[in-house]
Amino acid sequence: MSFSFPFILLFLLFFHKVANFVKHALLSSIISLKLTAKLMQYHSLLRPSKISKQVTNFIELRELWKLATSWKGHQTSLMTSFHFG
Repeated sequence: MSFSFPFILLFLLFFHKVANFVKHALLSSIISLKLTAKLMQYHSLLRPSKISKQVTNFIELRELWKLATSWKGHQTSLMTSFHFG
């Protein structure tokens, strides 16, 4: 069974697009899980004796939020490029 060269290139391009989509979906899920874990951790630290820990967690949470919101823009552009080109 022989395949034509353009068919093989088309298949490789499609496989590359699908692999990138799966990779970005997994990274987005990991970021979401980390953000959820930080929110739960921050919510459980409401005692005044742990103020410094709360501040540290808030800073980490803010950094994760920046990462998540910047990732959403990238993911949207990725989805657009995946569907339209």
